Amino acid sequence: MSASPIDPHRLAEDTKRQLLERAAELDQDSLTLQQLREAAVEAGISAAAFDQAVHEWRHTMPVASAVSRPVTVAARLLRNFAALASGWAALLGLSAIDRLFAVPWLVHKLTDPLGLAVGAAIAVKLRVRTATAVLGGLAVSQTAEYLLDFISGAPAIHGFAPHVAVMLAGIAGVAVGQHFSRRGSRHGPSTPFAEPPSSAKPDSGALELRTASA
Repeated sequence: MSASPIDPHRLAEDTKRQLLERAAELDQDSLTLQQLREAAVEAGISAAAFDQAVHEWRHTMPVASAVSRPVTVAARLLRNFAALASGWAALLGLSAIDRLFAVPWLVHKLTDPLGLAVGAAIAVKLRVRTATAVLGGLAVSQTAEYLLDFISGAPAIHGFAPHVAVMLAGIAGVAVGQHFSRRGSRHGPSTPFAEPPSSAKPDSGALELRTASA
């Protein structure tokens, strides 16, 4: 008994299922919002519930900027300089107030991290990472020095090298925190409605039955 001839157009079950799923996805992409609403009503979902879902989806969509222009190197340098200058100005202003009122040395020591924190906040507002790392790191290091001085009741760190080491450690810590924060934001959770749930995808078996009955 001779074998039946092989049909070159006959597809395997897994290939057929993949083609049907892909065709369903392409067909869904071409649906309008009104057509999707009608399909939801036919599936037993109330129109009010669908309208509420659309309303929440529209309010969670990110607002796309009209034109995305790259920031030039000169603009970045200018922003960093402005942030650093603002931090330095805040530090000088607070120091002048300390000298004017002859405050105790611990209060004068507290003005250093406060002035640097003001500059770091401005750097964050301007979205400049370099100035944020420098000013934020210095603010952290000066805060640590102030706490040590406050606990001991006297300057706890002596010498130029230890002061520089503490400041560099603060800057490095803030820079590392920035790095991991950027990585976390890149791999964060996706926005709502980014991927439809598996239950919302059309059943490939039902599509096969429709194809067979057609």
